[in-house]
Amino acid sequence: SSDVCSSDLKDPRRFARLRTHVMIGLSGKYAVTLYEMLESVSNMKRPILRATLEDLRTWLKVPEGRYKVWADFRRRVLDPAIKQFNENPDTGTGFTVQIRPIRQGRSIHAVYFTVKKTKKREAQEESFKSVQSQLSLFGVTIKPQTYETAKKFAEGWDIYALKAEWEEWGQRQKR
Repeated sequence: SSDVCSSDLKDPRRFARLRTHVMIGLSGKYAVTLYEMLESVSNMKRPILRATLEDLRTWLKVPEGRYKVWADFRRRVLDPAIKQFNENPDTGTGFTVQIRPIRQGRSIHAVYFTVKKTKKREAQEESFKSVQSQLSLFGVTIKPQTYETAKKFAEGWDIYALKAEWEEWGQRQKR
């Protein structure tokens, strides 16, 4: 779309698959935004987010003039969020984070965030991939065991109605 500029595409929050229950449990706006940014890199081959302090302040929407000193910015903005991510990663974000400040001369210029998924999250994602591969696309007969698997993942939902909605959507896309 023409209203998306290149700076929007560079914003790491733009293309993240978020876990709502994690966002609700975070204690502040900086933690939520940092989670969005780190989630966007968690599925990359090299899950590292590099950000200049200027970009980081912009993305986190830190008010102009606040936390100008690196030590204050790290202590008040970054460390509390990272502590929340790393305390219970299996029940929260599904990853841990390491932070590495990058110096330019005598001052901190940028930050590297390294994201490492937990084994539990990796197992969940592998399980999801195998279920996805079993699901059929439009017009293909679905095996009974696929319905049983779908019932486990869509507990409380009418999977037959969901399938009908999916096929109806697919027919509309073909037109």
